Amino acid sequence: MRLAAAITMFAAGSVFAMELPVEKQITHAPYGHVLTNTSVWSHDGRWLVYDVRSADNVFDGTRIERVNVDTGSVEVLYESRNGAKCAVASFHPTEAKVVFLEGPEDPSDDWNYGPSRRHGRWLQTDQPGRAHNLDAMNYAPPFAQGALRGGSHLHVFSPDGLWVASTYEDEILVRAERAGLAGAQKINAMSWCPCRQSVPCTWRLHIPVIATEIIFPWP
Repeated sequence: MRLAAAITMFAAGSVFAMELPVEKQITHAPYGHVLTNTSVWSHDGRWLVYDVRSADNVFDGTRIERVNVDTGSVEVLYESRNGAKCAVASFHPTEAKVVFLEGPEDPSDDWNYGPSRRHGRWLQTDQPGRAHNLDAMNYAPPFAQGALRGGSHLHVFSPDGLWVASTYEDEILVRAERAGLAGAQKINAMSWCPCRQSVPCTWRLHIPVIATEIIFPWP
């Protein structure tokens, strides 16, 4: 990469000069390239993963792609079908795997994408298009033990790659809240502790607390 500009640093009585890299555009296609706020670099540092939404607050993307930062080569890792949308992709820390979310297929006016109506999926990058479900959903009684009653979001591998954490919104509680029967505190963002332990932390109003969100053991 071509280098330009320089900064001077002073340390222990010595002077060091360091050149700064020039910004380089690596995607040029006329559609959105939305990066998740964490874990978008592949473990080997060669790829960036993203979705193709028109904006980060609009859920209209139908593909998960990755781009080679050296060559600019773009690969489609997953394309949703039957009206479903997909987004918010992140890499495994040590393996060539990607996790992302997907909304309902065949959406209708009363059953479409929403915080409580989405689920996690994952794939191996050398097997594009072959996505696997990360979580099980059960939206109506009788509820199955171990299945979620709502939607997961922002799926992130733990530093050791053994777990996936996510935020979660329960569809049954959403319906109850709309009917004035219940209320729920929402955690807005989530990240793993930098200590590499399998304990996720969340930040709300910049106050760190232990997450009460869903943590999936990696299959």
